[in-house]
Amino acid sequence: MTQFTCILIHIKTERKGKDKLSIQNETDQRAKIQSLTQSLSEMETALTEHYCDIGKSLLEIAEKEDKEINQLADKIIETRKQLALLQKEIQCPECLTYNSAGSRYCSNCGKRLA
Repeated sequence: MTQFTCILIHIKTERKGKDKLSIQNETDQRAKIQSLTQSLSEMETALTEHYCDIGKSLLEIAEKEDKEINQLADKIIETRKQLALLQKEIQCPECLTYNSAGSRYCSNCGKRLA
């Protein structure tokens, strides 16, 4: 066997080793990519679930507060009506503002009062 042939055999053997190493590296890289992709997907799902839970909690709070606010607003309106009646105020038919007794024009919108 000539020296040239030995060098060629050595180069081919070295390339096969590199090819095997390259294939192993690609396989390892694909496995790592798949693992990271799966992990990322799980984290994104968990984050979405957290946001949904927060959203549900906020909606429940808002609904409860809305009821309480509406009840308070209704009480305020009723109390304001009672007060206006006792003070003989006139309610504007246009903007519903209460005006002092004897007013000829609405203090809010300027419409003539009956």
